[in-house]
Amino acid sequence: MNDLIESLYIHFPFCDSFCSYCDFYKRKWSSTDATAMLSSYEEELEQMWQKLTALHHRHQQQIAPLKTLYIGGGSPSLWGKRGAVFLKKFLEGNQILLDEACEFTLEVNPRHFEEILPYWQSIGVNRISMGVQSLNQGVMNQLGRKQDFQAVERALVALQASGINFSIDLLLGVNTKDRNLDLEIEQLLSYNPSHLSAYILTPKGTCYKYPLPPEEEIRKEYLHLSLLLTQQGFVHYEVSNFAKKGKESQHNLQYWRHNCVAALGHSASGMVGNHRYKWSQKQFKLEKLGEEEIYLERLYLRLRTNLGLSLEEFFRGKVQQEKMQELLLEWEKRRYLKASSPLLCLSPLGYLMLDSLMDELFVRVLR
Repeated sequence: MNDLIESLYIHFPFCDSFCSYCDFYKRKWSSTDATAMLSSYEEELEQMWQKLTALHHRHQQQIAPLKTLYIGGGSPSLWGKRGAVFLKKFLEGNQILLDEACEFTLEVNPRHFEEILPYWQSIGVNRISMGVQSLNQGVMNQLGRKQDFQAVERALVALQASGINFSIDLLLGVNTKDRNLDLEIEQLLSYNPSHLSAYILTPKGTCYKYPLPPEEEIRKEYLHLSLLLTQQGFVHYEVSNFAKKGKESQHNLQYWRHNCVAALGHSASGMVGNHRYKWSQKQFKLEKLGEEEIYLERLYLRLRTNLGLSLEEFFRGKVQQEKMQELLLEWEKRRYLKASSPLLCLSPLGYLMLDSLMDELFVRVLR
């Protein structure tokens, strides 16, 4: 874990419509009350930063020039030009510096971002993450997501023309028979994105009301997408993420490497030292993590990625080698491991089984 804070996440909570599958913290956007809503939100960010600065000081952690800055939501593109102006003042006023090679990501909704892109680029945004989810109307209807496919096309054309590094979000596991995933991928790749995120629909805790497809269908869809994108030159570098070489999300890699990330905004969570914190409307929660908890988190997060695990680094003195080798042989037979990796690295099928594999690892080897 790095003692320097080199990454910052800012959560923008407002959405102009709520999607049935989304469990992120959000507030309903009102264009008539926008000025008051944004003023209140920006004041909250300033107050949160002061509290966070004091917390970092107590734990003797410093904010280094940021290597990654991520504005997520919600729909941060609703912040518009005003958001770019505020962020510039916020960073300068709080002496938050950006590293020369800082990856600065803005999440956008296709419906309302074209006109604001130049303003955000002017303050350093060099990566866009756009939620498309699907190009199929039936899928979007089930998700309860308003989608103007012409706006999606205009946004993708604008992104491609700008030359900016951009990622597209997709959703898998929707119970519809007329979705042609191959055609969607072909259409999306024609705009030359450098990164795709593909998440499997998990309705628990949401108001999503449709039945899910059988698990076997979801498995086939996920593995097919992995093969499809790999054949197109993408690296399947994390459970839900694919990138062209060198275009992996550096911000998300900070989490997966279990580095400390500063976080602002209600529902945002971050790490400082061996403590995790989370902002909520009612209170600021700070939780100390024990050594075993940190170890298991590091193990789980590393297995999510193609970074792989060094058996010597992670398991020396913690397991009986015979039991470990026995388990790994079983995983290899079940095709859960990457055959060509010298490290413990999961295959796409292994990614799908990650939670079960962690249970096996804990019960049979680590206990």
